[in-house]
This record gives sequence, C-alpha cells and structure tokens, in this order.
Amino acid sequence: MVSPSSGLSFINQHNMLEDLQGRESCSGYAESDNAGVKGNVIMRLEGRESLDKVNWQAVADLIAAAGLNQREIGLVERAFRHSAFCWFGYEKDRLIAVARAISDLTWCSYLADVAVLPHQQGKGYGQQLMQAVQNELLPFGKIFIYAVADKMDFYRRFGFETLATGMVYASDESLLRMREQGYIR
Repeated sequence: MVSPSSGLSFINQHNMLEDLQGRESCSGYAESDNAGVKGNVIMRLEGRESLDKVNWQAVADLIAAAGLNQREIGLVERAFRHSAFCWFGYEKDRLIAVARAISDLTWCSYLADVAVLPHQQGKGYGQQLMQAVQNELLPFGKIFIYAVADKMDFYRRFGFETLATGMVYASDESLLRMREQGYIR
C-alpha cells in the first residue's frame, strides 16, 4: 500500500492517467495486494467493468444497512455510473462492500458511499476495500471524504486527517439532515 504521506512523482501520475484512459476496468484486486489484511480475509473486488451486472437493489440495501440512509435505487445507480471509480466487494457471490469516487484524475478525488455490511464489519473487508481505494486513488493526489461521525477512527487508521477548513453548501433540507447526522457542527 502507498502510504498517504509518501510523495508521488509527476511521471507516476502521468503513467497512471494513461493507464486509466486506456481501460474501463478500475478495480481488480489480486490476492498479493492483500498484505496486512486481518486474518488474510479476501473478498473479490470488481470495478466499473461490472456496472452492467450489479444488483442495484443490493447496493442500496447495503448502503442503508451500513447507516448511510435509504436511497432510491435509480439514484444509487446513477451516482455509481457517474463516478470515475467504483468498488464492489463480494464474498462468494454476495455483495458485502461498496465504495465509489469522483476525481479530476490530477489533484484530488472525493471518496463516497464506503460501506460494508454490518455483520461483515471487523473481519478485514473494510481494510481490504480501503487499501484498494488508496492504491488506486492516491496517484491522482489527495483523497477527500466526509465520514459518518462514528466511523472517523476507521478512516484515521488509514492516515486520513480531519480538515480544519472544510465547508459545504446545500439546500436547507440537506443541511438540516447533515446537522442531525453529525456532519455539521
């Protein structure tokens, strides 16, 4: 895994950009990439190449079960399809983890909808997912996320730092929900 504090040269970013532009697939995950994952737990990770076979109801249910609110299936699908990066984690053939990111492929990426089924948490799947996310996104610069309040420590374990200057602009309804959920002080 590339550590969040390590520097990456322009040539690495350029080569990764060329590689990404030449393929649609974004998230294969080899067993050898799993070093340090608790108990050698391995789930199969698929990326954008699998969008047409994803069970969007299962994705929406997983996101809701993980505490990220119930969402309309069509909106969940649209969000993932419009994201530059997608990760779908499977244990056997059962969807147990997801994440997605939007990116300018140059300076920054925004990580969203990171979720693992509650009864699968604590088994190393979240760690495997985050290692794949960081390996894939860090060459494109900073990775931003706004996290559910009770998951902040999870992201800190992967080197994420709390921003002092983050801000949000949204509808009154969205801002109210964000305050109620602890995203806004």
